[in-house]
Amino acid sequence: MRTAIESLRLKLASMTVAQNELIRRAAEADRVKNSFLSNMSHEIRTPLGAMMGFSELLRNPVLGEIERGQFLDIVDRTGNELLRLVDDILDLSSVYKDGIQLRPVRFHFLEMIREIFDQFAADCEQKGLHLEFVEVDKMPDWLHGDRHRISQVLINLIGNAIKFTSQGHVRVVFTTSSPGDAPVGSSIQIHSRVIDTGMGVHPEQFAKIFGDFNQVDSSTTREFSGAGLGLSLARRLAQLLGGNVTLVESGIGTGSVFQFDFDCQVASPIEISSVEKNAAADISIFSNKTILFADDVGENRLLIEKMLSRLGFTVSVACDGAEALAIAKTRRFDIILMDMQMPVMDGYTATKLLRKQQPSIPIVALTANALSEDRDRCMASGCSDFLTKPVRREKLVTTLMKQLDGLNAS
Repeated sequence: MRTAIESLRLKLASMTVAQNELIRRAAEADRVKNSFLSNMSHEIRTPLGAMMGFSELLRNPVLGEIERGQFLDIVDRTGNELLRLVDDILDLSSVYKDGIQLRPVRFHFLEMIREIFDQFAADCEQKGLHLEFVEVDKMPDWLHGDRHRISQVLINLIGNAIKFTSQGHVRVVFTTSSPGDAPVGSSIQIHSRVIDTGMGVHPEQFAKIFGDFNQVDSSTTREFSGAGLGLSLARRLAQLLGGNVTLVESGIGTGSVFQFDFDCQVASPIEISSVEKNAAADISIFSNKTILFADDVGENRLLIEKMLSRLGFTVSVACDGAEALAIAKTRRFDIILMDMQMPVMDGYTATKLLRKQQPSIPIVALTANALSEDRDRCMASGCSDFLTKPVRREKLVTTLMKQLDGLNAS
């Protein structure tokens, strides 16, 4: 009897310990959730506040051209910050839900680096930092890999380095597992190190900085902002790319070194396509081309119509899929730009019906839904390509030009 009572007492004690551990974990999860939501509110409201404030200042009719240009740059920069935050949230959600599907393409290595560096030119100039590119080993000119995800990780690491560096430099150094002239089709691993002269990371934080929603300093008086998503997402993307992101070394006040390894294949060299040449040209490259654009939001219609008109298109506008179908029956268009979420008739249904009328016409989806399953659904409905809102002029041009070139080639 005494043995049974003692056994029951031990079980109850064990259950109490387990219950206390569950309560502790729940409390920690709740703390992390509340901290994340608080940080996220701050990270969203900060660029929104700048965008709205400077947009208001731009209404001043006596504003000088220099000030106007500065204010527009701020609106543009803060808009990009907000977009990157939304993309990080969606990507991390995809990682947890069903994974991210890589989309390898052929790309020019130095062109990718140049575009990344261009994004940070204004920030570096403002802080007086030197952003340097160092190619220790000769990189292949052309690579085959997921250019978007590789850029995303590099942008994250470089952006962090600039944020936490008040003076000195941010240096990006590239080496490869196969220096020299690697044959076309061979797999190589590229090693990139982002080296800064910033504040550094305390050794106690080394193991925490790659955790979801974690920040080096989570206090309300922290000097630097951030949602705590970037390094966690960067490491997960790097692992998908066949590599990793690691903190190689860091010292308080002496800076940090982060390394990003990723796999690619050496691609055959190609000439710059007419799409790329024309996309960079500041001319009306779509003169005499007709386009039908459907969107149910008035502001979107006005914005995209202005962009298309300035490119040289003759534009017809529809407010929903049914109206787009009706207009398409009255005349032929060279290309169609279709919003997918609309009342009356959505873009998915309209695209399927348009495919029956005009099987070969290029139809490009333009949607605020940016997940991989959204892209797949658009393509399954009959779309030729996929653009996410907000869309940049350069991306709009290259996509439309590629579709028109494909139509002419066929």
